[in-house]
Amino acid sequence: MAEKLNFMKNNKVFLLSNLYTDNTTELIADLTEFVDTLPRHNTDAAHNYKLVDPYNISGPKCPRVLDFTINSEGGHTTAYMALAHLISRAKSQGAIVRTTVAGNASSSASMLAIQGTPGFRVMYYSARHMIHWGSYPFTFHKASEVENMSKVIPDFKSAIHSIYLKCTDIPQAKLKKLMLDESSYISAPDCLKMNICDWIMMPDGTFIGHQNSR
Repeated sequence: MAEKLNFMKNNKVFLLSNLYTDNTTELIADLTEFVDTLPRHNTDAAHNYKLVDPYNISGPKCPRVLDFTINSEGGHTTAYMALAHLISRAKSQGAIVRTTVAGNASSSASMLAIQGTPGFRVMYYSARHMIHWGSYPFTFHKASEVENMSKVIPDFKSAIHSIYLKCTDIPQAKLKKLMLDESSYISAPDCLKMNICDWIMMPDGTFIGHQNSR
């Protein structure tokens, strides 16, 4: 049996391969079950985590944490949309969604990483993001199917732009250029400057955040 590279164990999700519809089915089922059983947590708006370590947030006011570890080149937009929906549901119920990019976060994997809870999006120092449209798991048999998809793609591209503009500080003109350059990998220090991540984990285990990145 092939080793599972995209899977969930307890509250930890591991995305360690391309995200295809067929190899994320069990993961999506497990994650759905986890989110369905999340207790609603009303976060105290006056309570701010004074973080120096995004992994050390224990305490009576700390809500449930859902951890994503990411080293993926991306994949099908259908798999991405299912996972993104579950991330949104978890956050809406008061959970912290912590994303850690341990290697590459490309395409759909990048979009998932930036949708973690603000303040809890981590990258290893050697990790990288690559911004791209994602891929489609469709086979066309008729010209009309191609035509119909061509009408949908502009809306989907606009939605991707909106996600990056909402979750990061990438200027719109720069974002368009990055989308067109499939070989443009963004280093962790540059990701921190553009608010693609909140923390860089250094090789010695210490963290660099926005306040000391400039």
